Amino acid sequence: MTALALRPPTLLLGARSFVRGAQWVARNPKLWPHAIVPALLAVLMVSTFAGLGWWAAWRLSAPLRGDVSLFWQLVGLLEAIAVGGVSVGVGALLGLSLAQPASGWALDHLSRTLDLSLGGVDRPDGGWLETAWRGLRVTLTGLAVSLPVLGALVLLDLVFPPAMVVTVPLKFIVGSMVVAWDLLDYPFGLRGVRVRERIAFIRANFRSVLGFGACASLLLFIPGVGLLVLLPLGVAGATYLVADIERGVSLPPSVKPG
Repeated sequence: MTALALRPPTLLLGARSFVRGAQWVARNPKLWPHAIVPALLAVLMVSTFAGLGWWAAWRLSAPLRGDVSLFWQLVGLLEAIAVGGVSVGVGALLGLSLAQPASGWALDHLSRTLDLSLGGVDRPDGGWLETAWRGLRVTLTGLAVSLPVLGALVLLDLVFPPAMVVTVPLKFIVGSMVVAWDLLDYPFGLRGVRVRERIAFIRANFRSVLGFGACASLLLFIPGVGLLVLLPLGVAGATYLVADIERGVSLPPSVKPG
């Protein structure tokens, strides 16, 4: 039991867990092949879905672009650009959303390896399909809860712009909690923690979870880099956070580690 684990849950505890996770990944080159899997899958899926979207938009506009009239050719070109741009955006969102559950086996390996080094119990591996399905459900649950809230905040910004003084921090907090919810899935999954128990854990340790999620979310502000390294670093940080809380900070009675 460390001095850190004896402290009450704070924002600093969560932020420090993320930093420790990033340091752990950086110091273990043998795990880099697993750490890079989410980035490789994200690039592959985004490229595939975005490419298919652009190809479909170009084919759909072919009749207009093949018209003898210059006007309709121009309309067809603009249609291809507009539909293609939307398709690329949707494809990118779809690819990024699926990359996490598809790389669940690699992220589970990182979390399991770190958990064992911290004195955790060697628990049976659920397999690729189980981790992918679990990751997809967790991601969809987070989106189902957060998107309506974020949508309402955006609508409030449009209706009453001065409210941005309050809504901008609130949007960052909501986004940080969603990021934390996704990343905590891996140490929770190792322990077989159910959804209700996860919610109880987050409520009991809200400040630590928020500090962790906020620190992880800051990576997303680094263009072209943050999103690619967020998952492996975040999963390691989440494993540290859960392990530290298990060893000292109070848990709700319904959450029983092991």
